[in-house]
Amino acid sequence: MITEQDKMFLAFIKQHKNIGYGRMIQIISNAWYEELERGGEWTGQAALVGKCLAFCPEDEKRAFLQVLQSEKEQGMEY
Repeated sequence: MITEQDKMFLAFIKQHKNIGYGRMIQIISNAWYEELERGGEWTGQAALVGKCLAFCPEDEKRAFLQVLQSEKEQGMEY
């Protein structure tokens, strides 16, 4: 389910796209790690990026694209 918070985060990403995907992931990962190191309780979920979509098997590509389409139908304007 797409929330307003998801949409706001996407707007932030678009506004700051000059930072770059890799750096964004690095900053987010560091923030999560530090929060956990301080004894914080992380309740979010993490998706780890292992490889480029172009190198995924066809079934994984289809699954990714199905999620993407579902999110677009729920109002995410990627």
